[in-house]
Amino acid sequence: MAICGNQFEDGQHDSQGSPPNGGKEIMASKNVAHVLSDAEQVAAISKRIKRAQGQLGAVARMLEEGRNCDEIVTQMSAVSKAVNTAAFTYFRQV
Repeated sequence: MAICGNQFEDGQHDSQGSPPNGGKEIMASKNVAHVLSDAEQVAAISKRIKRAQGQLGAVARMLEEGRNCDEIVTQMSAVSKAVNTAAFTYFRQV
């Protein structure tokens, strides 16, 4: 769970509006286990994500233009494939 601002993990506060832990915020810790450092792989994954971003923009335009549902579904499938391929490429590397 992401915690930001004055938000507390359990969302509870005492009668004075203070959290039950005496006013101390609970900080979320984030351990980074792996970072992809192969520049070629980073570039390949980034290229796929940018392609998916462009395709998703096209889907939004098609919806706004009232295009045929079959065309929209085809483009949505292409977006899904691009994102999945990028994800699988990334996960194979870390």
